[in-house]
Amino acid sequence: MEKAHTTPKDFFLFAGAIVSLYGSIASFLVLKFEYINRLFPDPVVPSYDPYAGGVRVAMASLIVLAPLAVLLFSLIRRSIMREPGKAYTWVRRFALVLTLFLAGGMFAVDLITLIT
Repeated sequence: MEKAHTTPKDFFLFAGAIVSLYGSIASFLVLKFEYINRLFPDPVVPSYDPYAGGVRVAMASLIVLAPLAVLLFSLIRRSIMREPGKAYTWVRRFALVLTLFLAGGMFAVDLITLIT
């Protein structure tokens, strides 16, 4: 199998896909915690504004970023199907390792937030 070289197009496809994936996951988590805060308000904080923009911003970014991530990852998949050597590029390996690292960090932050 012939090794493919990384082009700027590949780099920016992966960068856009990873940023949109991380943004959609972060907005989903913010939305989840905002709903939990509204269902179970904190009695210590009496001045909670029910019309704060957290839910609106999280929902809007989720509506935009989730389909964008799906679109970019499908473009990457098609590119790999056309040229199988692209499956072994440094950009793809770096994106995979970065995603695993940040997923572990987000898991730890979520656990800390739930405990507090």
